[in-house]
Amino acid sequence: WGPGTEAVPKMSGLIFERVKTIIENNPGMKNEFLASYDKYSKIVRRNFETQFSLISDKNIQGVNGIDATKAHFGHMTSSFALVEILIKYGICNTFVINSPSINTGQSSNDHRWSHDEHNARTNLSILGTSYNYIQMTALIREMRSFLQSEGVFHKSLIELSAEFGRWPGGGDGGMGSQHDRYNKSILMVSGKFNRPWIVGNIGHVSNRYSCGEGGVNPGFGTFLQEHVHNTIAKILDVPRIQGIEAFASLVEKNGSFVKPVAALLNPMTENSRT
Repeated sequence: WGPGTEAVPKMSGLIFERVKTIIENNPGMKNEFLASYDKYSKIVRRNFETQFSLISDKNIQGVNGIDATKAHFGHMTSSFALVEILIKYGICNTFVINSPSINTGQSSNDHRWSHDEHNARTNLSILGTSYNYIQMTALIREMRSFLQSEGVFHKSLIELSAEFGRWPGGGDGGMGSQHDRYNKSILMVSGKFNRPWIVGNIGHVSNRYSCGEGGVNPGFGTFLQEHVHNTIAKILDVPRIQGIEAFASLVEKNGSFVKPVAALLNPMTENSRT
């Protein structure tokens, strides 16, 4: 947003109030939103309970006390439901959904993952955030089905990403986690892809608890966020972002589809296989 970034929350609030007014004044739209919210809520509930049934160690459940009714998944389901309605009625076509904090217990004193958990023990953090993204990917699958039914999946892109990844260390006696801009993964779902692809490389970093970081890729070096921005531009067929044009896209046109650039499809290195 550049100068005046402090206006962003205010602008977001104004947009929300406008959308809320539109839905409230249109009973048909409101009923569709509620039906969509119910659909996504059932997906989360069913998926959550299925995943818990796979845990045989009841002590894990007891210690962490993750409670689906208190995990803030309602924020996620309502966001996806709102996106459906706004697309269906042609009100908007670009959205940002911020994954909420995860409240994992029966009271405010229980553990909470806010995606900034420097002092949370790594194993607990992995467990909590895993449940969060299990739900997120289930909702993305349903959103993909919706976009296909609307006939717009071929020109749509869903990106699941963050500022950076994590490496073990930091607070709680070294059992927490710290920022790591070279340790992250990004998921892109689009009708522009005609098959699944996995690209990238892993570099072994022995001084960080054997944590795998992004390795060198032919023609790119280490992937950076700038590469991702220009990849999105290529997929959506819009100009590259001014100021970072030099960072190559990770994909190239392949007829009506896109695919990873040829250099990224070379045989993986030993570190990648590891």
